Amino acid sequence: MKKKLFKRCPRCNKRMPTNQPVCEGCGLIFSRMEKVSNRAGKEALKSGETNRVIFDKKLPKDLNKWKLFLLALFLGWIGLQYERVGRKKLFFYQLISFCLIILFAILLSTNVLSSSMFTHKYWGFLCWFMILPASFGLIIWFLSLMQILSNSFKVPVAIDENIVMNDYDRKVASEIITEVKAGQKEKKIINYFKTKKIRVVCKSCGCTDWVDEDDSICPKCDENLEG
Repeated sequence: MKKKLFKRCPRCNKRMPTNQPVCEGCGLIFSRMEKVSNRAGKEALKSGETNRVIFDKKLPKDLNKWKLFLLALFLGWIGLQYERVGRKKLFFYQLISFCLIILFAILLSTNVLSSSMFTHKYWGFLCWFMILPASFGLIIWFLSLMQILSNSFKVPVAIDENIVMNDYDRKVASEIITEVKAGQKEKKIINYFKTKKIRVVCKSCGCTDWVDEDDSICPKCDENLEG
């Protein structure tokens, strides 16, 4: 498989070499895209922080491609795939277009409308008013299916503080473990070279105690140990 030589920035769509770490157009640091989530993107859109949001084709870790595809396949005609990722405008458009299809079908089945009314001066406008948005809704549904399959379905993402903190915690934990291991190793080295202790009984004061092997002074009476 031929390696890609160029890539596009997910924020400004500027074309640049694949190995470039920062976008020249908008200043996006590409390594930060590993710490984004759709959940954070939806929260940012909900709170009006649109400057934090990037619409990226690469699905974040909290979205599964095939689950999203099945949702779009079976319930995409009402726009639930867009509601799932937080694209509310397209969700409401899909929902309204579906309602228009249902309304049009009811009017046709009850003979309130007929095919001849499409050319009527007034009724024709009503018919096309329902049909055209509904038709665009079906086209958008089909396109969303193709986009999910071809990995070009854009979802709003933003840097997730939980992911950043978890990575930070893991880094700190790794450093602590390294320090502990280093300390245990140092302790083993010290213990290895440390003088052995022996149990002795002082003949001067009669005390029994543990002293260093090469120690000749009683810790109680400061007299010379004789045995």
